[in-house]
Amino acid sequence: MSILAPIENLLAELLNNLYLLTKNLGFPSYGLAIILFTTIVKVAFYPLNHKQMKAMKLIQELQPKIKEIQQKEKDPQKANQKIMELYREYKVNPAMGCLPLLLQLPILWALFSTLRNFKFIDVAHAKFLWIGKVAPLKIPLLYNMLGKYKDLPAAAFSLSTPDPIYILPLLAGLSSYLSSKISTPQGEAANNPMTSSMMIFMPVFIAYIALSMPSGLVLYWVVFNLLTGLQQFIINRQFEREAEGKEVWQDEPAGDRKKRKNR
Repeated sequence: MSILAPIENLLAELLNNLYLLTKNLGFPSYGLAIILFTTIVKVAFYPLNHKQMKAMKLIQELQPKIKEIQQKEKDPQKANQKIMELYREYKVNPAMGCLPLLLQLPILWALFSTLRNFKFIDVAHAKFLWIGKVAPLKIPLLYNMLGKYKDLPAAAFSLSTPDPIYILPLLAGLSSYLSSKISTPQGEAANNPMTSSMMIFMPVFIAYIALSMPSGLVLYWVVFNLLTGLQQFIINRQFEREAEGKEVWQDEPAGDRKKRKNR
């Protein structure tokens, strides 16, 4: 028995219940069930993701001070010590960046394992948009990524099989790129070749592995990325408004500032 078997059983039951909900609403679809499931996961992780995104945004804003420390301190150990003191001063935990992803990994793996051999209540509703309606496109290299599914007819495809026309893998790559683009500070990619390379490499790699993944899992990834990008955009806007407020406060004449304080 797999170590993730309890999570897989829970996911299967939850997906079936969400499917039944869509059926009761008059729109029976496992695709909609997966979108609902993704939204539930995103809401559950929202407080943690919010803290992580704010921490990463603060670290980005602290970069000038970090660079100043690194330039002044030639000893890397002392520089790291002062950087950690800076983090403590601003109450920033750099480890927060990895935590949400680490917590996501068991869900991703369990969902992958669940969807591969999922017993749908109604297979007809395991089709989604073009999946189950269109035969595989015989594009060189991409076609071979479908593996044992490449010679199957259109009706044999479902959310348990790869996307026969590769649209979801493409969206997985694009959504990953947009998500990283929104979370990366302006100018960072241009000034840091490593960051720039990773922003291109990772989405391409994700799109590549998504070619052979169950399309239900790729759908989950796309929706999760879009929700994450939206959340990051909102946080960025909040930081911009706060920064504008600070600039207005600093530019205000001291006399006016004192009057406003005494009101």
